[in-house]
Amino acid sequence: MPSPRTARVEAPAAAPSNHPDMYDMSGLEDFSYDEVMRVTQSEEECVKWCIKVGLLRSPMMCPKCAKPMKLRQQRWRCQRSACGSAQLSVKAGSFFANSKIPICKAVRLMFDWASKKAVMTVADEQEVTPRTAID
Repeated sequence: MPSPRTARVEAPAAAPSNHPDMYDMSGLEDFSYDEVMRVTQSEEECVKWCIKVGLLRSPMMCPKCAKPMKLRQQRWRCQRSACGSAQLSVKAGSFFANSKIPICKAVRLMFDWASKKAVMTVADEQEVTPRTAID
């Protein structure tokens, strides 16, 4: 039986789709414990990884002018002066939109859930309440 550190989560092959809630899991052959721990060392690195795999949107379009926004410090910001200071959270329009925990912690919780770890073990390891580990 593989240890939790070497366990791999195999994603089922999905039919191609343009649906905004479909994620590209085809390039995640190395979606291992070590890889998840590496990309979740910093929020910035985790955000880049989430964009790469489609868990976060990129680019985000400005709600005022419909032009692409720039990502800076966890916020999508419109560069056009006509839009004032239009900005959105990096989580906007994503799986993480209503989450109050950092994206890094949410990614680790998702990996633990996919690995079928016990809720109390996950809560202890990730330093969250059992309710957060379930939600």
